[in-house]
Amino acid sequence: MKTRDIARIESALGVTLPKDYRGFLLSERSDDRIDETSVLDDPDAIVDLTQAYRKGFEGLPPWPQQYVYAGDEADACPYLVDCVTGEFCRSDKGNLSRAMLERHPSFSAFLEERLSRSSIEEGAAKDTWMDKLRFYRFAIIMLLLWFIVLPLVLVLLTQGFKAIFRN
Repeated sequence: MKTRDIARIESALGVTLPKDYRGFLLSERSDDRIDETSVLDDPDAIVDLTQAYRKGFEGLPPWPQQYVYAGDEADACPYLVDCVTGEFCRSDKGNLSRAMLERHPSFSAFLEERLSRSSIEEGAAKDTWMDKLRFYRFAIIMLLLWFIVLPLVLVLLTQGFKAIFRN
């Protein structure tokens, strides 16, 4: 996003974006843990969605002027920036009359928490495929016995009986 895009958002919505949020929008996104859905990087989408929620999107109570739609987790629970306090929140389906699902004192606090949570989840997700199969070990052994070993034994026994009783 360019500086002119930020100016267009602020002009269209009548707000001044918090510095940390503005800085993130202007920065080059090299870390994919915060994607373009979670925090939008399309100025037109930010303006359009903010205006829709300010008008009472889908029958919801209208958002006050100080809030700007920032993105969501593809779950219809939008993140919003409070341009007066700088707070960054995640609303419950966009309904501000309900308690917020997440509250962060600033966009920077949200970013820090999200990145630290992602790194913890990455550490836990480094199980190999063999580690994941450990849970199914007994079932795998039983299936191998039933479909490979048992038929093989039966074939060998049948061949052995045929060899013995043919003579």
